[in-house]
Amino acid sequence: MKHAMITIFIFLVLGQSVFAQKAKPATYDVDPLHSSLVFTVGYKLSDFSGSFGEMTGSAVLADEDDFGTAQIAFEVPLASVYTNSETRDGHLQGERYFNAGAAPKATFKSNHVKSLGNNQYEVTGDLSMAGKTLAQTILVTILDKGEVADQSGKKQMLMGVSAEFTFNRSNFGITGGLPLIGDEVKIKSSLSMAKK
Repeated sequence: MKHAMITIFIFLVLGQSVFAQKAKPATYDVDPLHSSLVFTVGYKLSDFSGSFGEMTGSAVLADEDDFGTAQIAFEVPLASVYTNSETRDGHLQGERYFNAGAAPKATFKSNHVKSLGNNQYEVTGDLSMAGKTLAQTILVTILDKGEVADQSGKKQMLMGVSAEFTFNRSNFGITGGLPLIGDEVKIKSSLSMAKK
């Protein structure tokens, strides 16, 4: 009986060791040259869209095979806004809108990731903009993941990600143009993320 107990104990210890070895941490960084961030807002009787040309971000996974273990951080310089008009871009950077001079960046930091199945995840965290920080939920979809070779044949592990969320800009004190320009802002981002 004593030998049987010792054997069971050894198997349990070995089993825990094997399980622990399976979880491999990994960090994926946003490739800004192959990623996009588009916003859409109501304008008069239609919608208007613009984009941001600069962004940085990362997903730090405690287990590379489980996006639910990710800690996500994202940062967008608001001065990189692009709407096909330098004058309008300047207005958006001004005090009535982003107030980029006082708060030059919008940031998001996750605090919880929940799997919804089918490679979709509900990511909750803190969105900071225009000097305010509010809770925000983002729908993230993992489009694909795998090794991809560039034109020189060099391979790199990449992850394609889609992220979508909606917020009311007035909650951040951004009230310029209301109600002619809508309050609700829709964000859609397509990200190419490379493993470090």
